[in-house]
Amino acid sequence: MITSFSKRSIFIASILILTNCGGGGGGGIGDTPANTSSFSLSQLKNLTPGHSKTYNLTGGDNNGSTYEANLTVTIKNPSLIDAKMLTPAETSVYIKNTTSNAFVTGTTTAYYTTDKIFVKLVRDTGVTCTATSYNGLPDAATIGQAGTIGILDCSDGTTETGTWRIEASGNNAKLIESYTTRSFSNTIQSSEDDKFLINANGDILGLEVTFYEPPSFTLNLSGK
Repeated sequence: MITSFSKRSIFIASILILTNCGGGGGGGIGDTPANTSSFSLSQLKNLTPGHSKTYNLTGGDNNGSTYEANLTVTIKNPSLIDAKMLTPAETSVYIKNTTSNAFVTGTTTAYYTTDKIFVKLVRDTGVTCTATSYNGLPDAATIGQAGTIGILDCSDGTTETGTWRIEASGNNAKLIESYTTRSFSNTIQSSEDDKFLINANGDILGLEVTFYEPPSFTLNLSGK
């Protein structure tokens, strides 16, 4: 399960949407009503060369094992790729099962045009994915809004889809990105919810990840 998690899940969240923390304190993700202000999402689309952000997460699975994980997104300088100037966004993941001490690492690179349009991604496994549709996030949203992030077709025969929605969390909000990976036969291989706690300025105050792999494996991670 740990290999599947590293290759199929949290990578997806960084493939279509880049996230960065704009400061702010911690705090859990609650469920009390939020205000009706517009919440900025612009910090979730940072493609500035040299930008780097690391998330440190801990949690456990439904089998009783505990985990620690690090996710780092680094924006590289634009370069000429396939006759286009593209900005590489490199995502590296380290995940350790602290119960068994087994760990895995992985890297994937997503490529964007200079106006932030997703073009393709390449994983360290050699799999390449291209977008059949891509919308990304708006610059701002209010509680209750939702939309589609995009759909990827990958060279290993899988399809990855992403959606987003905004829910209340006190005076803050939860930006929830949901991702599903399906096989060539349309069977669900994994799904994931990434919940970013944000304030009205768009600063990310916390992150919770819930990963599911049929028939019953569930992993929950949280941190910032």
